[in-house]
Amino acid sequence: MELIKRKPQFFDTDLWDLPSRMFKDDLFKGRDLPAVNVKDGDKGYEIEVAAPGYKKDELKVDLDGNVMTISSERKDEQKEEKEGYTRREWHYSSFKRSFQLPDNADLDAMKASHADGVLRIAVPKKAGESASSKRTIAIK
Repeated sequence: MELIKRKPQFFDTDLWDLPSRMFKDDLFKGRDLPAVNVKDGDKGYEIEVAAPGYKKDELKVDLDGNVMTISSERKDEQKEEKEGYTRREWHYSSFKRSFQLPDNADLDAMKASHADGVLRIAVPKKAGESASSKRTIAIK
């Protein structure tokens, strides 16, 4: 009986391709994206973004035509100095989600607020189209 020798698979793998292969797997899809709920009411839409741990100034809501983009970029550095060594760690994270708003959205009357780890964006409904084309929504 002859043993079959297998060569290591590690060297057959292109490491630069690792992120694209990881995100093809459903296990990793959306892992860094916050959950979003959209409620369609009689007077308008309410968008809730689960953003626990985010501060108000770390979140941004931009409007370009009828496209609303919610984004964040966080940078954190930790430094520890002890006898004989220094340890530094950097953490970067970011996300960006864009949504096509309906034609009946009153883009000029949009408001955003942040409390208890939830970003809430109110988008009133109106008849007709908005005059605004590009701006940033202030978060209160």
